[in-house]
Amino acid sequence: MDRVIKEEKEAIKGTPTAMESWSDTNRSQKERLVENLERERAQAAEALAVFKEISVEQTETVTTGSVLEIAEAGRKFLYMIVPGLTIQLRLKEKDIKVVSKDSPIARAIFGHKAGETVRVEVPGSVREFKILSVF
Repeated sequence: MDRVIKEEKEAIKGTPTAMESWSDTNRSQKERLVENLERERAQAAEALAVFKEISVEQTETVTTGSVLEIAEAGRKFLYMIVPGLTIQLRLKEKDIKVVSKDSPIARAIFGHKAGETVRVEVPGSVREFKILSVF
């Protein structure tokens, strides 16, 4: 990604401004492209830093770093609780919802064990989760 950002920054130098161009691509559009690439790179670096901090250990209760299988409305989901990040990952045909330890779902299930059912108040509704397993 660094190479692409560097190439786009170099290309900006020779790209005409909107006033100088009849082209569909002008300098301000390229600048926005570079800004978006830099933002995506920063988000990826933040995610990597968060994952480096996590120590995965077998536990009985939900804590930061826990991966858990949850049932909601008859469907099963995998969740991972991490510090300061919310994203969705796909691993071997399974979606893993990575949620911040500060999210309403993580706060509600912290300290609970496999087999317990937890009601979670989220904006606009109340959701009910059954914790199937914690690892």
